[in-house]
Amino acid sequence: MPAHQESRSEALNRWFEVSVMRVGDASARQVALAFSDVTARRQSEADLRDAKARLEATLAATEVATWIWDVREDRVFADENLARLFSVNAGDARGGRIERYFAAIHPEDRARVQAGVDEAMRSASGRYEIDYRLVQAGGSVRWVSTRGRAERNPTGEVIRFPGVALDVTERKHAEELARETGDQYRMLFNSLDAGFCVLGLIFDEGGRPRDYRYLEINQAFEAQTRPPNALGRSARELMPDHEDHWIETYGNVALTGQSRRYENYAEALDRWFNVFAFRVGSPEKQTVAVLFTDVTERRRAADALRVAKEQAEAASRAKDHFLAALSHELRTPLTPVLMTAAALSEDERLPADVREQFRMVERNVALESRLIDDLLDLTRITHGKLAVRAEPCDAHSLLGLAVGIVRDEAREKGHKIALDLRARHSHLVGDTARLQQVFWNLLRNAVKFTPAGGHIQVRSFDAPDAAGGSRLCIEVKADGIGFAPEAAVRIFSTFEQAAHGLERQFGGLGLGLAIARAIAHLHRGVIRAESPGRGQGATFTVELPGARLAADAPAATPTGRDRLAAGFTQTEPSLRLLVVEDHEPTRQVLARLLKRASHEVETAGSLAEALAAAAARPFDGVVSDLGLPDGTGNELMESLRERHGLRGIALSGYGLKENLRRSLVPGAAAEGSGPAGPDREPSTPLAPRPNPRMTGL
Repeated sequence: MPAHQESRSEALNRWFEVSVMRVGDASARQVALAFSDVTARRQSEADLRDAKARLEATLAATEVATWIWDVREDRVFADENLARLFSVNAGDARGGRIERYFAAIHPEDRARVQAGVDEAMRSASGRYEIDYRLVQAGGSVRWVSTRGRAERNPTGEVIRFPGVALDVTERKHAEELARETGDQYRMLFNSLDAGFCVLGLIFDEGGRPRDYRYLEINQAFEAQTRPPNALGRSARELMPDHEDHWIETYGNVALTGQSRRYENYAEALDRWFNVFAFRVGSPEKQTVAVLFTDVTERRRAADALRVAKEQAEAASRAKDHFLAALSHELRTPLTPVLMTAAALSEDERLPADVREQFRMVERNVALESRLIDDLLDLTRITHGKLAVRAEPCDAHSLLGLAVGIVRDEAREKGHKIALDLRARHSHLVGDTARLQQVFWNLLRNAVKFTPAGGHIQVRSFDAPDAAGGSRLCIEVKADGIGFAPEAAVRIFSTFEQAAHGLERQFGGLGLGLAIARAIAHLHRGVIRAESPGRGQGATFTVELPGARLAADAPAATPTGRDRLAAGFTQTEPSLRLLVVEDHEPTRQVLARLLKRASHEVETAGSLAEALAAAAARPFDGVVSDLGLPDGTGNELMESLRERHGLRGIALSGYGLKENLRRSLVPGAAAEGSGPAGPDREPSTPLAPRPNPRMTGL
């Protein structure tokens, strides 16, 4: 067998590849030599080794990491730098799966990196360039900048994907810092539409500030203050009458180093400025920088807004007084008519058809009264003055009263009202009058918008709440005109009925549901409406917080008004009552009704007549109008209480909060349940047999 080896000729300075073989048999002891000059190849190999060593040294010095991804075998061959960056072990570095490297990529960047790899493998150029974050084994995050190229075989198949990665974390941090710094400078630059100046404070021998010199100014400073050639000159030089407080303020900042931000008026310029003053440089320099903006227009706008607000509040108060007066003027003639019609509709001495006519009169007058209440309630809601009183009450009882109110109208239209009151916990804590108003509004709507012969179902049921308690649900369902499902929220808006022309077909202004929603919200409840569509009926549901008070709640202590009002309905013993009312029809009706209840009644039309009557004979109580021709009901009751120890009930169509407050003097016979008015809720919604609205005096 021939022997091969490479050998270097020192004399020739060349490398040869030598082959030695035997010639003939073993006894001949002859060999043949064949050699070739491989100096160029050996030099190339040496150059290649040198280049590789230099490359490795360069990569190590620059921390450049390299990889070769054998795509067909899915094996990645990485150098030490790449293994360190991706936190892979030596085994993975010598042919690990690509998934091991993807696992080190920040979760927020993986999709972006995968998209870049996919694009490189699809594109003709095969180029891949992307920066992303790595999460290393210790949890630290590093930025890498990667470059690579997908290599294809002659058939176009990607077979290899070599590339390099460079740790650019410090560069990214520097870029971010530079960006933040640039943003700060840009922000400062953009804010220089404000005036800016640097002042050198001038002190007297006693160390007190007496002037300052403008060391630096910007264009906005000149535009806002308009001093000619201010740079290098002092404030006293430019404005001899410059106010002392500016100099004193800046002097204090220079001495103490405490910044000041304030708004001040510059009398010489007739302008308002928002000023921020702070010391710059060392304390010895006594230099202050001032950043300021002209806020004159804002101040003037604020003053104008304040004046407009005061005017609006005055107009609102005037409107409230007007509505109270309007309420009084509207209620005064309605009250005797309503009470007379109510009394005669129950007078069995009259024929049935006549009593029915009086009931018709009563209902229509009551509707006018309800319209007044709704308009006043709307005013309260608009002003945020709708308030409720909290007291134990039973929803089933209130529903019964509300059904009684609409029963006559429902009977006329042939409606059938079905009650299914199965709620176990029907007790609430709320305003009985307001809750009854909600139920009555829903029932009245059902009667109004249900065709003749229709059905109305009223039911109650318990529903659990999120806190483990229960909520009471009241549902009113009618097969009336219904509404489009998308109108379920709008239907509770004010005047929604009028907006859709329903007032021409059914009457009314569409205030009831808006008021009902406001009352439900004040009771921490909700009200909602549902309908499959027009002509398919509607369901209204009120959901309120329940209160289990029926069995163990203590009975409310009767008030003076309760005892006095209870006396009006008793036949024994009767009361001697003084009725004071300047409206003669109302006075006559009140007297007649009280006499029918077996009470002794004397009437008076003025404060003077009432005082004379009380001086002439004793009375058990007084029913008095608040507005009298020669005084007020408050003044009358104060006199009667002081002279005769009398208590009474106020009757008025006025309803301002001050009327109620003035009537609730110390020692009053009752809490005021309130005349209706813009600032006060009515004491009760429309009852089957309406009573005058009263408050204790």
